[in-house]
Amino acid sequence: CKAAMVEVNCETDFVARNQHFRSMVSSVAMSMYNQKIPPIADLSNHCHHFTKDDIHATRVRESENQSDTETIADMIAKSVGDFSENIVVSRGCTFSARDGL
Repeated sequence: CKAAMVEVNCETDFVARNQHFRSMVSSVAMSMYNQKIPPIADLSNHCHHFTKDDIHATRVRESENQSDTETIADMIAKSVGDFSENIVVSRGCTFSARDGL
């Protein structure tokens, strides 16, 4: 069982409600979800935190098989240009738990 959560901030509710913005946030979350996380000794529950720099350097991958050259930083920069508004990815994490929890 695995999940990803990211914090993406914009300046107005107009942008936050926009379908293009919501789709971009979903792409960021899916890209973080599909990251390969190094295994840990305790396999029961795990939360892996990502810094802003980690997230920005991540390649956009909405599925495990997808291999894209665009980074999340590239996608954010393009969205900033589209909306003429500052957009910031602050932090993110993935959660995993063993089956049955």
